[in-house]
Amino acid sequence: MATQLKVEELRTQLAQRGLTTTGTKPTLVRRLQNALRKESKQSTGTDDGFSANKKRNRDSENEASNSTKIMAVEKFREMSIQQLRQLATLQGISKSGSKKDLIERLL
Repeated sequence: MATQLKVEELRTQLAQRGLTTTGTKPTLVRRLQNALRKESKQSTGTDDGFSANKKRNRDSENEASNSTKIMAVEKFREMSIQQLRQLATLQGISKSGSKKDLIERLL
């Protein structure tokens, strides 16, 4: 079906689905066919959603990890360079460089 549409019709269909409307006709056809396939899976319920749930779990784990990292960076920024050097020595990493370098190593 999508291969028989004109480029303008393809772009209209893609725009209605909120997809990118740029590219050559074969690109637009492929993009619309993928969208139609996804829509048919969702309407028939053959998509079990397992992979989507798995991805959401990974994203929430990454968010928790990122927030922990941000808190650590803020804590390190409050420390003096001398304190950072002592901490680096305790962890067995190089204590030379700027404050920014030390913070990157300590993370």
